[in-house]
Amino acid sequence: RVLLRSGLFDVVGEPTLGPQAPTGEADLSVQVLERKANRVEGAVGFVPGADGGRGYLAGRLDLGLRNLAGTGRGVWLQWEHKGPSASDVALRYDEPWVGPTPLAGRLRLHLNQRPGYTVAEVGSGVDYDVADGVSTRIEGTWTRVSPDSSGLRFAPASRSWRVRFGL
Repeated sequence: RVLLRSGLFDVVGEPTLGPQAPTGEADLSVQVLERKANRVEGAVGFVPGADGGRGYLAGRLDLGLRNLAGTGRGVWLQWEHKGPSASDVALRYDEPWVGPTPLAGRLRLHLNQRPGYTVAEVGSGVDYDVADGVSTRIEGTWTRVSPDSSGLRFAPASRSWRVRFGL
């Protein structure tokens, strides 16, 4: 269970104990299937402006690093620019071991910009493995929606907290 939770492996077999040597030592063997660690996908293009106006870059980038420096930690970045005033950015960090505890944790940040409003969301959560194949999760998220993305503050921003539990 500990090996699987490390985030380094997709499959972890049952451990087997090799023959014991006269010194009292034995070999412990575990069959594993290593997880594909990293992923990069993306495309960027230039959209010329209408009637000789200013153009802009449009595109998408997905970057996933699932095993930073062999630690099982993960970082994800997603960026998408759909037009002059429509873009998304998402960041996530996963920690397989929070300190010396049996908890795994995550932090995330998500920003959306659209004509007329922006959304900022910050969240964090922890997981705990109760038994083989059973885990529990708690997450907290703070969200702010600004209905006027121009910054002129014609309408007040809304803020909300959300807490979720799962098994």
